[in-house]
Amino acid sequence: MRHEPQAQKVFGRYLLLEELAEGGMAQIWRARLAGRDSDGGEVVVKTLHPRLVDQPLFADLFAAEARITRLLSHPGIVRLVDEGAVKRMPYLAMERVDGWDLATLTRALPAGDKIPVDIAITIGLELCRAVGFAHAWRDEKGKPRPIVHGDLSPSNLMVRRDGGVTLIDFGVAHMSRRAARARAHLLIGKSGYLAPELLDNKPADARSDVFSAGVVLHELLTGRYLFVDQSERETLRRVSEQPIAPPSRHNPHVTRGLDAIVLRALSRDPAQRFASANELADALDWLRAPVRASHDRVAAYLRRLFAEPPRSLPVSAAHEVRVAPPPQLMTAEAARPRRRRGGTLLRAAFAVVVMLAAFMASSGRLKPTAAELVDRADALFALQLFDPPAPQPR
Repeated sequence: MRHEPQAQKVFGRYLLLEELAEGGMAQIWRARLAGRDSDGGEVVVKTLHPRLVDQPLFADLFAAEARITRLLSHPGIVRLVDEGAVKRMPYLAMERVDGWDLATLTRALPAGDKIPVDIAITIGLELCRAVGFAHAWRDEKGKPRPIVHGDLSPSNLMVRRDGGVTLIDFGVAHMSRRAARARAHLLIGKSGYLAPELLDNKPADARSDVFSAGVVLHELLTGRYLFVDQSERETLRRVSEQPIAPPSRHNPHVTRGLDAIVLRALSRDPAQRFASANELADALDWLRAPVRASHDRVAAYLRRLFAEPPRSLPVSAAHEVRVAPPPQLMTAEAARPRRRRGGTLLRAAFAVVVMLAAFMASSGRLKPTAAELVDRADALFALQLFDPPAPQPR
């Protein structure tokens, strides 16, 4: 049976105007309601790839995406407007985001240019707030039911024309430990943004999203891939083994405090990372320098970068699916590191005093400059704000 939409591009209630992307799991279309009564407003229609319609695993993933996206009402998360099936072909209709995905934005940069650090912080912060909203989700009884995105990457993050950020594509998201364990033998997502524990058949949790967000933030700040290589095998090796340099090595405008935050998010030991995207967002929010950019500044930067408006929504439909060896019996999810606020600020203040005294003694200066004070204080604050302490970069 042929499952594709009809040749005339009419698909149930929708007129499919343009195919935007086709990947391993889905097809993405620019569309609008068909018929004379349509107001002409466009949506994005996502359909399961025809060859997967009869595959229960992927049909379940598609149904889970609809259920999860419907639950998440947040200004930084794409809105689901309709769902259903046409001749056994399931579909989702989502709002059309007026902007560019982050991969397109970075490709538009002139050779040698990097996104300004304050704008990179804003994009990273808003990404983490959107993911953090999913991580903090509770059911109708108030019970915590964290939703793990599972595929954070530049192609799934839209930077809107108004300077805001929207997270799209919850195609592999899950909200239960059972689902996480059931998928542990599958590597689903973009190779260069996978958390290293997933390569060992361990289930994804909120800390896996933190690692992926850390990769995105590192690349925003440095203007270069962290792990991606032309060879997928080499990419996966780098995810597991490559030493991770602080972003400041490639961008002198990155402060030590920001370095410490990024390296903590990128710890290969999940227990050493921020426990959720909200904790990573808090750390970015509390940085005193550099100050993050306003939406107006981001919007002005986009206007300078793109001479023409976006032709259509660039959405990635691709999810690499690789079957790893059968998973071993998994134990219960590791306990979430407890967040201890008592005494934290006192310890941080004491550490700042000690460091400044050592700095002045070693440098022979009467006093450090204001910029140096802020830089060192931010580094200490980032390292001691959450327990356990951040690991040393490998």
